[in-house]
Amino acid sequence: MDEADALSDIEQTLADAVRYLTEARGRREEQKLKADLRRTSDARLPEQDEVSLLKKLQDRARTPDLRRVGF
Repeated sequence: MDEADALSDIEQTLADAVRYLTEARGRREEQKLKADLRRTSDARLPEQDEVSLLKKLQDRARTPDLRRVGF
């Protein structure tokens, strides 16, 4: 029984670690999109490219992220 519990704990820890890494990757992608938007406002890219970046950022913002909430 103890081995089964230990295995369950290890699996949960690994699942949490993978989820954390996935969320961290998503936050980095969101930061890159924001940086691209800042650069495009200075460089004046075509409107369609800017709209595309805004749509990507909006899609990323729809996913819940407790780290975004300012508690």
